Amino acid sequence: MMKRWQKIVLGIVAVLVLAAAYIFWPQGVWPFVVNLDELEAVNDNYDVLIRRDTLGVPHIFGQTDADATYGLGYAHAEDDFLTIQQALVAARGKLGVAYGIDAAPNDYMVQLLRIWDVVDAQYDTIPPDIQAIMQGYADGLNYYAALHEDEVLLPELFPLSGRDVAAGFIHRVPIFFGLDGALGELFAETRQGTVSQKEIGDRRLEIAQSPISNLPNTGKYGSNVVAVGPERSANGETFLAIN
Repeated sequence: MMKRWQKIVLGIVAVLVLAAAYIFWPQGVWPFVVNLDELEAVNDNYDVLIRRDTLGVPHIFGQTDADATYGLGYAHAEDDFLTIQQALVAARGKLGVAYGIDAAPNDYMVQLLRIWDVVDAQYDTIPPDIQAIMQGYADGLNYYAALHEDEVLLPELFPLSGRDVAAGFIHRVPIFFGLDGALGELFAETRQGTVSQKEIGDRRLEIAQSPISNLPNTGKYGSNVVAVGPERSANGETFLAIN
């Protein structure tokens, strides 16, 4: 007969296997059933009008700031629902559910930084009017998901809330300075780089004292670039906006 300790070990192994399957099993073979019809009701809470001009730019008219962000969320979803969902799934630490074990570094980062512990502990300190704006944006995505169930990446992502918006901002910050890349290297089968022979402090001093031309190449990154050519501007001039 199987000993008691053997049964315990087998039970633990079974739980770990099921947990790993839930986290890393690709979305394409997981038996989810999409039923988001009830989310259509969120539309009754907002008063907004969205009009797109001849260039496809959405102009959003809301009675309140929350109404406007509700419309913004919906318009964003019209333009690129997949990317928005990917960002929110990543912030939930469930990217492995959608894309398999290769996405494990992201999900590890979410747990390492305790992103949702921070959100749950601090969200109520956000002023109510700002919370309403964040919830409005989330509801815009919820409404779009209800009307376009075939575009939903991960059904259990919904309904979204303002907390998801907050978590999304927290999740993106460390990515800007490359933490996801560093963690990805730790998951590789072989070492991805050599260990520096210099003390960290010495290296920082060396960089600080170097001429600008000798500074390490950090790449060229930017976002939110908008360019308007003279044939599309009202006064025939060229406009460029970038941060």
